[in-house]
Amino acid sequence: MKRFLVHGFYAFASGVLMSLILPNDWAEQGWTMLAFVALVPLLVGTYRSKKKRELLFMAVILGTTHAWVGRYWLSYFQDFSYIILIALSVGLSGVNFILLLVIRRLRFLRASSRIWAITWLWVAFEFVRSQGFLADPWALLAYGFGQSRYLIQILDITGPMGLTLLVALSNAILAQWWVRPVGWRRYFGHARSAWLSWIFLMLFSLSYGFWRVSSYSVESEHYAEVILVQQNKDSWQVDWVELIEAHIAGVATLEPFVVQPDIIVSSETTLLGDFSQIMRMGQSLPWDRSLREFILSTHSYHLFGALDTEDKFYYNAAFLVDANAQQVGLPYYKRALIPFAEALPFVDWTWLGNHYRKWFGGDLLQRAGEESVLFTVPLRSGGTFTFGVPICFEDAFPSVTREFARSGAQAIVNITNDSWSQRLSAQLQHMAIGRYRSIETRLPTLRAANSGMTVHINALGEYEATLEPFVNGALAVSLPVVDRPWTVYVRFGEWLSYLAVLISGLYLLMSYHPAGATSLFSWLKRFF
Repeated sequence: MKRFLVHGFYAFASGVLMSLILPNDWAEQGWTMLAFVALVPLLVGTYRSKKKRELLFMAVILGTTHAWVGRYWLSYFQDFSYIILIALSVGLSGVNFILLLVIRRLRFLRASSRIWAITWLWVAFEFVRSQGFLADPWALLAYGFGQSRYLIQILDITGPMGLTLLVALSNAILAQWWVRPVGWRRYFGHARSAWLSWIFLMLFSLSYGFWRVSSYSVESEHYAEVILVQQNKDSWQVDWVELIEAHIAGVATLEPFVVQPDIIVSSETTLLGDFSQIMRMGQSLPWDRSLREFILSTHSYHLFGALDTEDKFYYNAAFLVDANAQQVGLPYYKRALIPFAEALPFVDWTWLGNHYRKWFGGDLLQRAGEESVLFTVPLRSGGTFTFGVPICFEDAFPSVTREFARSGAQAIVNITNDSWSQRLSAQLQHMAIGRYRSIETRLPTLRAANSGMTVHINALGEYEATLEPFVNGALAVSLPVVDRPWTVYVRFGEWLSYLAVLISGLYLLMSYHPAGATSLFSWLKRFF
């Protein structure tokens, strides 16, 4: 029993530390330094475990703690609330158990190899858990750099896994010292290459970041005049008419306009219902000032979050409307859906889809989009403004914004609705994650959020302007329109992640077949 309690404490400590590196109710930017030690208790407990049930207990404690401490605001997700938190805890516990089994297997490697094996394994783990239907990219170690200005700039080379590599190596080095406290000279003997590598990577990252920040400049002949609207209305508690009234009231806080806007951006699902139907009803509603009258009076383009229905399905979508209240081009459909809350498995199977409709009591099921659609708006200053629109938590997926960048986007415009969470920490975590997408692509990000955070983020990931959360208002942004070259990350994508999967696989092979793996490593060295 005592061993279980000790191992449970190790897992609990890591779960709490991993949660506190993200923006939270006590630190609006999170505590970045904790990321460099957050895994140490977990690794030590895993190294010292003797039975699989100890690992299972640790996995459950870690998964539950990480979910409920870091993302307790999911309990406000209306009808799903605690179901989502419980499902998240179970899912994290399952993948954590598999991970801990692999880590325990790697403890049989010699100390110098074990440090690197754990480092690459954690990078591979965070990448793999961010892929597929059950992807959970939200609370990665990489996202704990809210207090960083310089280190974080390496994202345009490595993507988020570059930061994971830095902190995983630090944790693996420290855990090795804790689990086997030998003399400093002996310890440095088998950890020397890891220490020197970590110091080099830190110095390189800091130097690169300093160069990036100090050399940053933006010059443009054309500027996009954008208004980002924050309704501060819980869409689960009101109808689309009230949302539009709040939208109009938010824009009114900036009237009369100092500069005529090129485009006015609403938050996610501001038109709460089928887009075509609402646009028809919007010719007369709201009664005080109809949606159509409002659009015509602004003489601007508008980006609306709405739904689009098709047969027995609907899409969470973004629509571009011109100054004459006419839809322009194709809508963009949200592609990355929240598993089990928005997306159900095999929903396109007719018989299963019908069962889902019967079980959940609805006529429509949500379906994911398939195409990366860009929007283009003519500017009053001349030229055009082209942008991609990740919807809600899609900006947690680097692949989504990377595809926008490769397609020619000049900015990222995220529309989201986190009002249901009722907590500032949820808004701050989402904003912090969106910051990473700007650095990876070197594209500015504009966020129009229902309750916050409505913000302009520049290509360095710095917050240029922010609207206070939980207020009805609007943020005017004069955005330089620039065509930017592809970054290394935009061009090559998750090259570091695939390398981590390969290397961690080789280390796992070495733990089972030392002789064969050693021969393979010797052969590979001939090519590097």
